[in-house]
Amino acid sequence: MLNQDSATRLPRSLTALETWGFSLTNLVAWIALAPIMQAALGSQALWVWLFGAISGVLYNLQVQHLGSQWPELVGGNPAYVARLLKPYPWLRRYVAIGYFLTWAATPAVSAIVFAALLKENLEPLGLPCPELPLKIGFTAIAFVVALSGTKALSVLHLCLVLPAIASLLLFCVQGVGWLALSPDSPGLLPSHWPSFSFNSWANWVFLALPTYYCSDTSAVFVGESRKPTAALRFLLLTACLIPVVFLGGSWVLMQLATRPELGNNPFLILVAVAQPFWGQSASAFVTLLVTAGLLLACATAVAVCPRFLYQFALDGELAPVFAVVSRTGVLEPALAFTFLISFLCLAWGDVPSLLVATGTSYFVTIMIVQLALWLSRQQPEVRWPHWSLGCLLLEAVVLVVAGATWRWTLLVGLLWPLAILAIDWAIQRLKFAPFQSNWWVQRYQKQRFGKANDSIAVQIIILLGLVCSALTLGWVMRAWLVPISAQPSANLLIVLLLLTAFLAVAIACWTSLPQVLAMLTARKQAEHLFEIALDAILVLDGDGVIRQLNPSTESLLGLSRAHLLGERLNELLTSLQDRPEHWPRRSEQFLTQDSQLRIFEVAVSNRFNSDFQEYVVILRDITEQKHSEAELQQLYRQVQELNAGLEHQVQERTAQLQQSLDFEALLKRITDKVRDSLDERQILQTVVQELALLLSVCYCDAALYSADYGTSTVHYESVQIQLPQGQKRVIAMTDFPEIYHQLLQGQCFQFCGSIPELHQVHEALLACPIVDDKGVLGDLWLHKQSEETFNDLEMRLVRQVANQCAIALRQANLYQSSQAQVKELEKLHQLKDDFLSTVSHELRSPLSNMKMAIHMLKTSKVEEKRERYLQILKNECARETDLINDLLDLQRLEAGVASPDWSLLNLTDWLPSLLEPFQSRIHQRQQSLHLDLVSDLPPLMTDQRGLERILTELLNNACKYTSPSGQITFTVRVASAPIPTAIFQICNEAEIPASELPHIFEKFYRVSSNDRWQQGGTGLGLALVQKLTTHLGGCIQVESALGQTCFTVVLPLGRAHASLDED
Repeated sequence: MLNQDSATRLPRSLTALETWGFSLTNLVAWIALAPIMQAALGSQALWVWLFGAISGVLYNLQVQHLGSQWPELVGGNPAYVARLLKPYPWLRRYVAIGYFLTWAATPAVSAIVFAALLKENLEPLGLPCPELPLKIGFTAIAFVVALSGTKALSVLHLCLVLPAIASLLLFCVQGVGWLALSPDSPGLLPSHWPSFSFNSWANWVFLALPTYYCSDTSAVFVGESRKPTAALRFLLLTACLIPVVFLGGSWVLMQLATRPELGNNPFLILVAVAQPFWGQSASAFVTLLVTAGLLLACATAVAVCPRFLYQFALDGELAPVFAVVSRTGVLEPALAFTFLISFLCLAWGDVPSLLVATGTSYFVTIMIVQLALWLSRQQPEVRWPHWSLGCLLLEAVVLVVAGATWRWTLLVGLLWPLAILAIDWAIQRLKFAPFQSNWWVQRYQKQRFGKANDSIAVQIIILLGLVCSALTLGWVMRAWLVPISAQPSANLLIVLLLLTAFLAVAIACWTSLPQVLAMLTARKQAEHLFEIALDAILVLDGDGVIRQLNPSTESLLGLSRAHLLGERLNELLTSLQDRPEHWPRRSEQFLTQDSQLRIFEVAVSNRFNSDFQEYVVILRDITEQKHSEAELQQLYRQVQELNAGLEHQVQERTAQLQQSLDFEALLKRITDKVRDSLDERQILQTVVQELALLLSVCYCDAALYSADYGTSTVHYESVQIQLPQGQKRVIAMTDFPEIYHQLLQGQCFQFCGSIPELHQVHEALLACPIVDDKGVLGDLWLHKQSEETFNDLEMRLVRQVANQCAIALRQANLYQSSQAQVKELEKLHQLKDDFLSTVSHELRSPLSNMKMAIHMLKTSKVEEKRERYLQILKNECARETDLINDLLDLQRLEAGVASPDWSLLNLTDWLPSLLEPFQSRIHQRQQSLHLDLVSDLPPLMTDQRGLERILTELLNNACKYTSPSGQITFTVRVASAPIPTAIFQICNEAEIPASELPHIFEKFYRVSSNDRWQQGGTGLGLALVQKLTTHLGGCIQVESALGQTCFTVVLPLGRAHASLDED
């Protein structure tokens, strides 16, 4: 698309009447073709015009409907069709060039015909006619007028078209009326109809097609019309006139153009047809029609051709230079290109072949238009698409018939638009300055032409009247002095009148009219400025009498124009002196109206005309301004006060900003320090010291909560006043439930309190929890020994510091936990090593004894010794087996694959047999065993082997760790609440340290105070006991104090009772 900075849009400067005249040009052009067609076809010509009338009417109405959809477009139907052919860019360009070529050839054809007409009128007078200069001049004259602006061209066109169309309608209506009513008429209907020849009809339809469809020309100017809707309505009027001219005029020709000797000369045929009802004036009227038709065709062509190029250049289809518009609204580049094409057509010279070539381009263009309407039949812009399709098919047949007649000329017409498009392609790519839009724009910027005004119509009409009157008067005087033949003289006069009018307007448009229009424009602009001025302006004479005033003066003073004219201004503004020459150039005057005092600023000009003492006075009501000034003074004082307040606020804000920066630096410093430390005390110390230093508080401490949130321990505090203090003060959180409840909720708050130790000292206290996503770890307390409170920035800083402290504490706790786990793992590793060492020793000892016993069996011959060695071998084998079984049993219990072998066990009978193997051992160690059984022990449903293993291991440990002469107590009792249970308790005289008790049932664990090599064992016994007890549904506990250790095994009796019930 074209850059709008390089061109201006065409202004909407045309009236609807001026645009309407362009649509009538084609009706007048019917005069040139209809007589020739009548001479060739006779009555059959009526069928050609019947098809043309129907097609022309529907086409005009279709264009009117399209124009109502796109009223902003210039260029008429080609521009509308281009919107319908968006997917087909080459068809769009071909349509534009087809329209353009048909009209661009019109000035050349009109010039050739006009030169022949003038020659025909000069020959009877014996005057020579230079045809070539006339053809060139007639071709150029329309472009000369067009260069002066569309306004002059449209007014001239309207002045010519009105008498021409009136004469044409008179010819058609009066002719039909004469045929119907006159006694000399040959009749309204023909005596016979000739046979219909399709070939002849098709050839003449081909030639007449531009006449059918060129009556939509006013649509080209809709984009320039002040009232586009009114301009489009004239298309309907033109459509109504088409049947009158095409059918009515053709009917008159059909009935009256019957003389063979007239040949195919249109002028002679029309004169012969008009003579019966126009008489001797027929020649003059026909001359007027023909001459006006030629001039109108030229004027229309130079008006519409540039607009075709302009609109398509705006749409990006043609070279952008064609869209350049001058300050006077002239499309100079497009007009120059049109003149070039017209001059080439003039050089062609042969009118029939030229009409066939350009008509071919137009014929194909119309076929594309009909195709576009059919393809867009679903769109609301299109009307009668089926008629368009029928016309398209019929026109295709006509084109084939015409091609057989004109052949090469028709081929040239088909290719001619492509040649124009090739020229346009070259213009877009050549760097020649006149082909560039900027060259024209820079040229226009140097010109200073005034804008055209509607008074140009009056100027042109007066000019035409004077020139035509002078020419007519001179012609009459010459005819009186030198008598010549009346008829040729009248015809020549009409030709000269129209030609002279055209030339006069062309000359005036380039000489006097621009200056006249510039003066009229300047005057109207000055009057317009005077009328629309917002200030009151008065024109006074030398005595101060008001001679002229603008509407603003009436509004300002509240008085009518009639009341003010003729009054002296100093009678209203009494402070002024008698004559304006003594008045100050600028002053303030007072006027009291309706009990209200008004203040006016009065500016008086110097006398600007020495012949006429006139002064211009400008009044401006400054009452509100004065009041505003007083208010401004008050506002100024208020602003000063506000400025002082703002300065204070700025200082406060600056201090806050500096404080924020300090806080950010502190937060970063604390963050760096605490994150590098894994010591809780160092973290708390850093936080307290930094906060106390920056916030200048009198007291700051950091405390950590116990795991059960029962106590708060102050680990570090910073004190600037003499207060009692101590290290790691412990505070019961239940003593201050309101405070610690909020802290445990993660709330940071402040309140006012007093220091009990220092009476009369009040302080602001800030409490902030040290909290993270896992809970509250502790708190920070800050005290201010003043009435000042902690502001939002300080509270936010403390919260951020508390958050960083929580992160660091959690990190330190994690580190300590990991260190404890590492120590625990090291301890377990040591236990594992000890276990492996012990197990290795325990496993190797029986093997060594077995090896020694086997050796002694080989060497000993004594039977008693051999029996003893066999017994040792048997015992060591059992010992090895038991050790391995312990390991396997423990593994099965941990894996959950062992299942109890439930059986009913009578404890009273079974327990003595269990204790019997320990009697000899206890005796050897000089220990005592006391069995305490309650009477009537109930049977116990349990796994006998598992219970035996539990009690055996506990008794074995009791024997092992009880010193000589010590006592071992074995107690069995029954408890009924909360459920029936059997309780086995084995106590011995030995004490286990309290720190060892939590680990007593761990695998591989052995009490560190005992010699593991002296006592033996693997460290698996108690772990196995605990697993077996749990496996049987019971529990085991250990207590050690005052030199005695008790192991208590509790097993449920429920299974035993259930079994008894079943029995």
